[in-house]
Amino acid sequence: SGGEVLTPPLHMERGSGGEVKLLKLPAVLDRADALMDAGDFDGVIDFLTPIRAANPGALWAVLDEQIGDARAARENSEIKQALHDELDGILALVSHSRRRERGIALLHDFRRAHPTMPIPPGIFPAVTDILLPPFAWCPVTAGSVTLEDGDGRFDVAAFQIAKYPITNAQYQTFIDAGGYADARWWAYSPDAQKFWEAQGKQPEATGFDGDDTPRTNVSWYESVAFCHWLAFETGLNIRLPLETEWQRAAQGDDGRAYPWGNTYDPNRCNAEQRIGRTTPVTKYDFPPKDKRSGVSPFGAVDMAGNVREWCANTDKNPIEYNYNISGKRVLHGGSWNGTNTDYLRAPFRNGNTPGDRYYGLGFRCSAS
Repeated sequence: SGGEVLTPPLHMERGSGGEVKLLKLPAVLDRADALMDAGDFDGVIDFLTPIRAANPGALWAVLDEQIGDARAARENSEIKQALHDELDGILALVSHSRRRERGIALLHDFRRAHPTMPIPPGIFPAVTDILLPPFAWCPVTAGSVTLEDGDGRFDVAAFQIAKYPITNAQYQTFIDAGGYADARWWAYSPDAQKFWEAQGKQPEATGFDGDDTPRTNVSWYESVAFCHWLAFETGLNIRLPLETEWQRAAQGDDGRAYPWGNTYDPNRCNAEQRIGRTTPVTKYDFPPKDKRSGVSPFGAVDMAGNVREWCANTDKNPIEYNYNISGKRVLHGGSWNGTNTDYLRAPFRNGNTPGDRYYGLGFRCSAS
């Protein structure tokens, strides 16, 4: 018809024997894809860039996208390699006895900044390698809670909470490891250091005997020091839970009043002075359908009764980690010597000054 005859776009190149080969655009793209799949991003760029320069037509503009993808992939690969190099340097510090503390601090920061980067196994001992049983983590999924006293509803990110309160035997491990002799665990705030020194750098005896009963007569300052020590030993971000986290772990998704449901049941917790002292932390650890079970929806035990538990935050701000401000620290959970079952409800909150030591006060750890 006299119109222009279009031919497929071609690219010429010389083979290994000097012969000239003609590549159609689909073949060029196939070769670029193969290089991308092999992770040879420089190869993609080196192969396509001169072809694109020699073929300015709109049809060949598809190579611009391929070159852009290769450059982005190369940058991402370089970032990943830089992160691996950074992590290797941090782990070298962790394995160095004199630099271990600094390395662990950097590892915490690295984990917070890059939570999906895997940490090689075996770098740190597990909590269960350090503390006597019973100990286990209960994963808590993301959700939200409504706090009482008009504080409103708060989102809670996923975290882990200890299945049980810290026991006498577990806290004794901290003491035996020099927990009251090592200033590092008390250096998180001037007030904590003052408390530590004012108490003669000594703990107070727990209120009740028994290796597997909750540690009592332990202040907020001491609870935080224990968490700092355990975090150092394990490389995990171990801490006291925020009250929003504590309540989420106790209530689950349905906002229940008590860990087992919405109706108070004296057979599911140690409260109202029926027993007259603390009980082993496993006493109410039964499958949820068992009428003796005090287990929360996420598997935590003793979140109603036994001991009131310290939370990280002050009573002024439920979602703030700030160890350097004064004020009461929130407690949740009720205790064995309570006389009002309302105190055992998961949303019920009260507070004590952080240096208080009582035979109804204890704590459990969390991690994120």
